[in-house]
Amino acid sequence: MCIQIKWLKEKIKVSEICHTIHQWFDGVKNHSFNQLYNAMKKHSLPQWFNEQGIPKNGIYILFEKGEFAHSTDRIVRIGTHTGDNKLRSRLKEHLNENKDRSIFRKNIGRALLNKDNNPFIKQWNKKNLAKKDKKALGFDEFIKHEEIEKRIKKLEKRVTEYIRENISFVTFRIDDKGKRLELESKIISTVSLCDECKPSQNWLGLSSPKEKIRKSGLWLVNELWKIPLSEDDLIELKNILEIPEHSERRIKLLITKYQGCLLGLAIGDALGAPVEFIGQGLGTSFTSSQNRKNIIEINRV
Repeated sequence: MCIQIKWLKEKIKVSEICHTIHQWFDGVKNHSFNQLYNAMKKHSLPQWFNEQGIPKNGIYILFEKGEFAHSTDRIVRIGTHTGDNKLRSRLKEHLNENKDRSIFRKNIGRALLNKDNNPFIKQWNKKNLAKKDKKALGFDEFIKHEEIEKRIKKLEKRVTEYIRENISFVTFRIDDKGKRLELESKIISTVSLCDECKPSQNWLGLSSPKEKIRKSGLWLVNELWKIPLSEDDLIELKNILEIPEHSERRIKLLITKYQGCLLGLAIGDALGAPVEFIGQGLGTSFTSSQNRKNIIEINRV
């Protein structure tokens, strides 16, 4: 019993923290990949990045149209970068039509193909052929490869269109590489462990051939179900995001209501358990002498 209570408290704590970060990110300036795509086409990226306040180093959080959790948009991917000043270029890679430079793109393509039961997924999973390797191809192989490349480019455009229409993101600055990777991992684990962060029935990721994507509800396969954010991590993240105190009080009020709902459900479930399977309604079985006696005993307890 003690173990179950401890487990329940840990689950509730993870959900509380996940609720908090969802509310915090909801208050951060949101960008669409469609805006980024248009800026790339206009060749005004440096200015656009500066205008949008997107840092050179940091973490990005992705949201997807039609996906909700904690009364706001549900987080569907968390990512960062390893090289210095590479956050902006990492975001661009999710729009540049090269699946080998973005596992996010590759996973969306896999889900689209798998949803259509398209056997071309085997080719999509392979790395694109380098230019030097193309030159070594014979005539017949070269013609065959040209046809494959056309199909890949067509799917790349489909992936880009999906990202432009459905994915938005927020970013926040963290210059230290070690801290970026640590917080990225803990945020991923927090969201993947949260029972409230479940995908909708129409989420494209449910068509992914990757079980971890389907189970987690995230476009990710690494850092899932590991060490979540602690209270200390949450305080650190709050300072990084520069969350004002009035927002903090509002979130705490929502969490209190959330806890009350969970507690009420648990109490109702516990009190109703003894009479849950008594009879099939209000007929003779339910109102029998023995059943009335059982109900009286329960009320005394």
